[in-house]
Amino acid sequence: MLSLGFGLLAACAWAVHDLLVRKLAQSAAVLAAGMVALLIPALVMGGWETMGRAAMVPANAAGVAYVAGSGGLYQALGRASVWIVAPVLGSFPILSLGIA
Repeated sequence: MLSLGFGLLAACAWAVHDLLVRKLAQSAAVLAAGMVALLIPALVMGGWETMGRAAMVPANAAGVAYVAGSGGLYQALGRASVWIVAPVLGSFPILSLGIA
């Protein structure tokens, strides 16, 4: 049940993000701003000594996959209207729930 709640919360947060990105900017500057916003607390909170090489590889792969997915999302929103792209994005929580 907890994974369902997290999936729905992530989907709602992503929807707000998409709406803001669509209104404010259509560039990778939004991803850079998000990276800076997350980097500051990560550096302040510390705990980097527990991050070994075995954990860095999947973490970096997840970051690259997220950037590629976000780029695809921006391209989709730039080429088609939201009412066409939204159903595809709406399938994300169902996929997450299925994996969970």
